[in-house]
Amino acid sequence: MVFIPPHAKKQMEQRGIDEMEVLEAIKNCEVIFEETNKRFGVKKYSKLPLGLRSLIVVWIINEQGQEEVVTAYWRRNKKWDR
Repeated sequence: MVFIPPHAKKQMEQRGIDEMEVLEAIKNCEVIFEETNKRFGVKKYSKLPLGLRSLIVVWIINEQGQEEVVTAYWRRNKKWDR
């Protein structure tokens, strides 16, 4: 189960990001980057390519063992990213 806290839901809504796209990115897409962060622990960045842009979802495994969305945003694909 993926947990999307209210702050992340609000960001997704403002950016026109659908919850199903976020779930797809976490469950079925490649983790393109991981970083250790004092506040969140290990943050993972998943990329879901959608046409001329990609959805980037930043997420963690929280203390309850759930996948938890930190944020999600659109990124324009560059020629070398395709």
